[in-house]
Amino acid sequence: MKKTVVFIALILAAFCVFANGATEKLSGTAGTIEEAKGYSVEKLIELAKAETGNFTVYSTSSKTDKNVKAFAEKYGLTGEFSAVKQSESAYYEAIEKLIDGGSTDIDALVTQNGASLGVELDAGNAINFVPSTVPAADTYAFMYYVKEFAISKASAETFTNVWDLTDTAVEVQFKKSGEPINQLFMAELTTEAWSAKLATAYDAKFGAGKCDEALKSGNYKNAGYMFLDKFLSRVVNVSSEGDCAKNCANAETPFVGFSPVSKYSLGETGNFNKVNFLEGMNGFKGYAYKFYYEISKTTDRPYTAMLYAYYLSDSNGIATWTSEGNGIYSATDPDIANLLNNCVIENFGDVRSSWANIVKLLETYV
Repeated sequence: MKKTVVFIALILAAFCVFANGATEKLSGTAGTIEEAKGYSVEKLIELAKAETGNFTVYSTSSKTDKNVKAFAEKYGLTGEFSAVKQSESAYYEAIEKLIDGGSTDIDALVTQNGASLGVELDAGNAINFVPSTVPAADTYAFMYYVKEFAISKASAETFTNVWDLTDTAVEVQFKKSGEPINQLFMAELTTEAWSAKLATAYDAKFGAGKCDEALKSGNYKNAGYMFLDKFLSRVVNVSSEGDCAKNCANAETPFVGFSPVSKYSLGETGNFNKVNFLEGMNGFKGYAYKFYYEISKTTDRPYTAMLYAYYLSDSNGIATWTSEGNGIYSATDPDIANLLNNCVIENFGDVRSSWANIVKLLETYV
């Protein structure tokens, strides 16, 4: 009798495991992607060619439309391929309305705001698919844009330490309001890792032990918060980083500007050649933020969306971005570590738990 009871218990346990597994199996678009994640690119091309209808990517980048069209042409895919470019605020409002309404008019997302993207992933509106050719991650970041500090070559001012930005007599321009990317940048500086680097840089500029003294006298949580306070309290707010880059290169009275490196036009007479980037500063030289690609849960072209993820995974796939400026790199570039050396790198996971409080704090400086 005892053996019979044990046997029945084992059968019930096995049934429960099977039942739980069945309920956990993904369905809909997520299920399709899960089943196909091991498919080769050749298989995805075959399946994508069999799909019909339009393929639309919602994006915060104006260059996405050209990229999506190049993708369709490369693989000979049928249908209308396009991207809808929107401002940061309108973007998330639109995709939530469409996806929540079950619309198939949105197939994929391209964005550079890890904080807002996390909300869509948590809600299940966006599906993370990482090509097998790149390292696994909770979010698929296919590209880096780098923002750096720069000053006109007409200036003789030197900057060897990032704390120089807090006490220089030269004006420093920085977009404080309406720029989520810069919020993430400032927030990252408050993490343990970057606070330690800033503390080291502070002591290098002012003397050993001076950072601890300043933290105590100013009642700062760490060196990151102290830098944030001293930097944001003295910078001049700008409304456009593109205009900031142009003006920085051509200003009669030189000032330090903070903009994407790509905003400095190329060519022999371009603005890129008119400025010095402050790359040698102790602490950091700038900020590297990510471009993310995720699939909409309502897409009716899941295999096309997966194939597009592969297309974006190397330097050829992001040529519509890199051909128009410097400081833009594929996340799979073999030299990516050196290219981003001394950059603060976006990682929303670092600040996620304290994000709401940090945003409130940053708003006090606008």
